[in-house]
Amino acid sequence: MQKKLLIAILIIQSWSPVITSAQESNLKENYSAYLPEVRNFNKFISQAPKGESILTPEGLKKARESMNKYINPTTVIKPSVKSIPGPAGPIRLVIFKPDTVRGVVLDIHGGGWIQGLPEHDAQFNDDLARTAKVAVVSVDYRMAPENPFPACIEDCKAAAKWLVNNAKKEFGTDKIFLTGGSAGAHLAAVFEQRREDALKAMDDAGREQAAKAAKTSGYWLAELEVAERPS
Repeated sequence: MQKKLLIAILIIQSWSPVITSAQESNLKENYSAYLPEVRNFNKFISQAPKGESILTPEGLKKARESMNKYINPTTVIKPSVKSIPGPAGPIRLVIFKPDTVRGVVLDIHGGGWIQGLPEHDAQFNDDLARTAKVAVVSVDYRMAPENPFPACIEDCKAAAKWLVNNAKKEFGTDKIFLTGGSAGAHLAAVFEQRREDALKAMDDAGREQAAKAAKTSGYWLAELEVAERPS
């Protein structure tokens, strides 16, 4: 038996040379043609009515309700909903599964870490599932401020653990990818960084030593914890 974590990440890699090159290229571009549009947008924003602060319970509730107005449930693939065990209770997964599945994508929705639902990604996930022939599993993770960090990461970790253990049975493939938008992209990057730290700990100290390090230094031993499957 081997412990495996078959999660790849579908976000733009933050390689310094690439970023530097892109920044230098952007500096040479002439964006003056866009200035009138930018000024008009800034004027529109400055004149928009001020909403309540999301730092108050009332303001946050209204912000969440306002964001939910943008949910469009009309999709080609009818999503299914599955509940899995989580560190603080059941976690809801919204799944888009096409007829042909070549891989599985774990989607982490955006919303500034304080709002948002898997349903906000419904249109994108439906299109991704049909176009790329992948099952898309969107996790309804706990959000701040009711659930302080790292609650969101722990829920995403639980969803990933469930996928690694069940992807083959549920979707017929063990190819798993990770994606996210906005705040979800940040969580995807943090998720992946913790996984890399865990693997590095195992490489540097060995499995037994890394397990001990986890208790004192916070290493997230993803490969040790996530799954045990036949190779």
